Parts: sequence; structure tokens; C-alpha cells
Amino acid sequence: MEFSQLLIIYIACGVPFGIHYFVENNKETNHRIIAKSALVSFLWFLYVFVILFRKKPSKNLFSEEKISKIQKQICETIRDDFKHINYLQAREIIQRYVALALAQNDNSLQKTDLELLKISRHPKPLIGVKCLQRRDNKKIKSHLIFARKQFLELIFKCNTERVIGIAQDLVETLNDRDATLLIKKISESKSPAKTATEKNLKEAVPVR
Repeated sequence: MEFSQLLIIYIACGVPFGIHYFVENNKETNHRIIAKSALVSFLWFLYVFVILFRKKPSKNLFSEEKISKIQKQICETIRDDFKHINYLQAREIIQRYVALALAQNDNSLQKTDLELLKISRHPKPLIGVKCLQRRDNKKIKSHLIFARKQFLELIFKCNTERVIGIAQDLVETLNDRDATLLIKKISESKSPAKTATEKNLKEAVPVR
């Protein structure tokens, strides 16, 4: 096989990568994007590594996007279908509960705290960060118990299959087992949610 034929095959392999780069970066000025796309087409074997090792969106990001959509859906449903309920207050209750539930599930190390401990020459900065996290988690947990109770009371007040279904989807996505337990009991029961016993509420939202 001649060199010219190999060159044609090589460039043909690189053209799709050049097009890929052009489509992804079409916000740049025309002459720059065309020049860069041509370069990518020629050095496509390097661009392959860029694509393979590119940081992908984390699972948490997708979860938070889903939670945001469900949160918006439940707020809009309450606003449109329940005129007797204070919408602004209901939205605040939902937002507070979601924020605290997300904070409860966030187990990542706090980079700022870690850097501060390193600067202060803490002998064991990683252990120090974990201790700080444990303290913060206790505070979050106590606030979450109250926020969860307010959220569940709001759902009970609405008492429709649609709202309960959306709320169940929300608490399951948030991985809140206590809230999931009570909402499942309510959804499986034919009696109105308002008649839920205080015993069931305490079982699902234990006060610690």
C-alpha cells in the first residue's frame, strides 16, 4: 500500500473526530473553530485520549437534577390544585427539607476544612475533617427531623394520589428511608392521610 493511500485512510479516520470537536465547540468564532477542528482531524489519535479520560458528570449531579425536577413538580401541583394552602410557605417547607436531606447524604470531604487544618499544621488533617463532619452531621440530622415532619404534614394535608406519588418519588430519590416508610403506609391505606395515627408518624420520623 502506498503512502498516499495510508494518508487518505488516516485522514478519513480523523474526520469524524474533527466534526465531533466542531459540534461541541460551535460557540467559538468560525475561523478558530475550523482551524482547531482541522487540527483535531489530523491529530485524532490524541483527541481519542481526551475523550476517553474526560471527566464525566457524576452520579450525584444526575440525582440532584432529578430531585430539582420533582421538587418543582410537587410545588407546582400544590400551587395549582390546593388554593387553601399557602404556596410560599409550602414551597419553603419543601425546599428546606430537600436541602437538609441532600446535606445529610453528602459524605464528601470538605476541601476548605481540609486546607485550613493543613495550614494550621494539624497532625492528622483527614481525621480532623471527619470529626468536623460528624459534628456537622449531628446538627443537620436534628434539623432534618423537624423539616421532615413539616414536609410530611404538608403531604398529609394535600392527601391526593398525585401529590403522594410525587412525594414518594422525591423521598426515595433523596434516600430518606424514614419518610419513605410513612408515605408508603399512607399510599397503601384507603383512609385519608389526615387520619394517620401519631404512632405511625413517630415510627417513620423517630425523634432522637
